[in-house]
Amino acid sequence: MSVAMNVNDETTDSDGTYRVGRLRCGFLELIECFGEPLLSQDYGKVDFEWVIEFTNGVVLTVYNWKNGPSAGVQGPITQWNIGGRSVNDLNILRDILPESMEVCSA
Repeated sequence: MSVAMNVNDETTDSDGTYRVGRLRCGFLELIECFGEPLLSQDYGKVDFEWVIEFTNGVVLTVYNWKNGPSAGVQGPITQWNIGGRSVNDLNILRDILPESMEVCSA
């Protein structure tokens, strides 16, 4: 399924999103899907974030939370949080991501 989206566009408003789900995959898999992440200024909590806006207006964020280098955690990040405005929006990611990238509700 091909879905048009903007990733890390500075005009995308992600205010009001909250954790609606989780994603299991590696950092490089996310880069393959969404390109380079934004580097967070939220030291100790978030290291990497993707802000994704779909053509239907849905905005989702994918980010790590207190499990990366700035939190002193060693090793690869394989557990990511998904932010959104509705848990129903997780279906968009389920439709576009490979099955190997497990999307779960929060």
